[in-house]
Amino acid sequence: SKEQRRNQWLRWIEEKQGPAEKRLLRNSTSFIRALKKHVLDNFDRLEIKGASWVSKFITAESLISESDFRALVEKHYLKSFKSIYEGNFKDEYLGIRSKMDRSFRIEKAIIPFNTGWKGFLTKMTVELRDSTLKQLDKFFSKFRVDTAAAEIRVELGQNRSLRPSRAGGIARTEATILVNSSAVAAATEAGKEEPELNPLKEWFTEGDDLVRPEHVEL
Repeated sequence: SKEQRRNQWLRWIEEKQGPAEKRLLRNSTSFIRALKKHVLDNFDRLEIKGASWVSKFITAESLISESDFRALVEKHYLKSFKSIYEGNFKDEYLGIRSKMDRSFRIEKAIIPFNTGWKGFLTKMTVELRDSTLKQLDKFFSKFRVDTAAAEIRVELGQNRSLRPSRAGGIARTEATILVNSSAVAAATEAGKEEPELNPLKEWFTEGDDLVRPEHVEL
């Protein structure tokens, strides 16, 4: 029933997605804080003279290189991505195998090796960096020629790409991706052990009408 499906969705939020999002929110908050410090420190190091100087010499790339951005992401996210993905993969795999085979012994189970989280970390890194560079380059293109460096720095620190509020969106998006993708991967692996059985995917929503057409049948 609709009520049962909603209860299952709420249980998924409470047991799976919620804890993952909470953990990634801490990671995202510290990441945004470190990113802001890195950008502002490099801005200071370049000894900006004013807006005319900025327009000629400053790009987002000069304030946060690809390697530095990747290092920040790995420092603040890598352990959590690995832990969330592998932990949920294990739980889902054991749960599915237990339902498929009553003789299955969890304590003797060998968990398949899966590093799917690495691809999602790389994808997030690329997307975050692209959106950050886009916002910063747009920021540097807007100043009048006579704008002072101090004024530019103040506004730079308030740029939307460096705001703490960005952390919530990152956490929710990545938590959902990691939990869902690890569950699908676990079902795929479990299905290999019992090829005559076919695990089915069911789509749970909050219960509103905001469901994509391709998900309605699920």
